[in-house]
Amino acid sequence: MKIEIRKAKLADVPLLVKMRNEFFAEHETKLLKREPRLRPHMERAETPKSTADYFAKCVRSARSHWLIAEVKGKFAGFLLVKLKKNPVPIYRIKEYGFFEMFYVKKEFRGAGVGSALKDAAVAWFRKKGMKYAALHSDPENREAREIYGKWGFFDYKVEMRTKL
Repeated sequence: MKIEIRKAKLADVPLLVKMRNEFFAEHETKLLKREPRLRPHMERAETPKSTADYFAKCVRSARSHWLIAEVKGKFAGFLLVKLKKNPVPIYRIKEYGFFEMFYVKKEFRGAGVGSALKDAAVAWFRKKGMKYAALHSDPENREAREIYGKWGFFDYKVEMRTKL
């Protein structure tokens, strides 16, 4: 299977919004089933327009990189990566690459699409001078965490929340 990876264009924003909605529907269903207290943390204040505006801003930004994977001209997945400044200035690592949003359509999982997207992101990070990358993953998403581990990612922090 030949996987094409390309940089997203502004014309891709409606497709990215649609695919992000598909991703969130799948992701939220899994998470809320496991932990209903997550509901208020996952509720979005966005509108379709605000989502499209944010995605367009990311497409235009020099600090963001939207990647789209296609197989035989068909959308297979996307990855949004960003350059992030370390919020705690006392650490040696001042800036790193961050995987913000990563989605591979079900029918393309296990076919190398995620790895191809990751490789393109890593190449972009290196071009930008990054030496480290990070991502967030739900602790119960064993499938994704196993893949991330194979790619060299390791557990760093666990974020915990409570209602006040």
